[in-house]
Amino acid sequence: MNNIYLYGSILATDSFILEGEFPDGNQYAEYVEHHTHIGGETGVAMAILASYGIPVKGDGYHQGTYTMPILEKFFQNTDADLSALTVRDDFEGFHDYVYIDRINNTRNCIGPFGSIPKRFKEVFNMPCEEDVAIARIVSIDPFQDEGSRKTAEYAVKHSKPYVTIDCGYDSYLAKHCAVAAISDEFLSVAYPGEDHEVLLNKYMAEGNGLYIFTFGSHKVLYGRGGVIKQMEPFHVKALSTLGAGDTFRSGCLYGLYMGMSDDEIVDFSCAIAACACQVYPLAENLPTLKAVKNMQRSRK
Repeated sequence: MNNIYLYGSILATDSFILEGEFPDGNQYAEYVEHHTHIGGETGVAMAILASYGIPVKGDGYHQGTYTMPILEKFFQNTDADLSALTVRDDFEGFHDYVYIDRINNTRNCIGPFGSIPKRFKEVFNMPCEEDVAIARIVSIDPFQDEGSRKTAEYAVKHSKPYVTIDCGYDSYLAKHCAVAAISDEFLSVAYPGEDHEVLLNKYMAEGNGLYIFTFGSHKVLYGRGGVIKQMEPFHVKALSTLGAGDTFRSGCLYGLYMGMSDDEIVDFSCAIAACACQVYPLAENLPTLKAVKNMQRSRK
């Protein structure tokens, strides 16, 4: 049994720490660090969960000549199963560049996520029903269109609880999830100007899951069954916020896997995200369970 089946964005990232600010047009900038590592919402979750000894299986985006060797090297000698991934020789794979400006605490991401689907007919696998059926829990990114929807349908069919992210309150993914972590970045684009508590009630009216709204260093808003709660995140000095949201979702997955209560899931997810912000690069410094528990104790 693959205890957790994860479907979605598995890719490679080249990240750079800039010496100064991100440049304006036609300007030059220096970087002082450069790392190539695993990326993507699903890729980061796989890395963290596998580091805890949990068997995981990933599927979703096709891999290419650049990305697959990076994934294979990273996941060797772990409990991560990459056998479902399609590997092709006609493109590099989904691969992004992230430029981190520590002066302004910002980052700029440049990637091919819109252009590759325009140039190639199929760029992600459809999920395997058997992989979903034998999993204990499931993780679903919303970015693979019909693939994401089909994964959720299989999860519902086989009564497998799933965690998802950044989907609208009236979407199939949100209506049937066990947990949905929704970022401020998504809310500000999908529902500009809308009151957050009103929005959270709309999510809860559509489904029975735990819905969590995250706002960086500001209070987390979450609820289930019409009851809204708030929780203060952990405030730390951040080296990089790259992967913090992906790590938060990893915390939701671990909490669901371990049978935590809603409050425990949110607290654990806040703690693991804070741990992720204290390191760079995340993939080479994955938050340990000991570090997360120490972070949780710092609140008390």
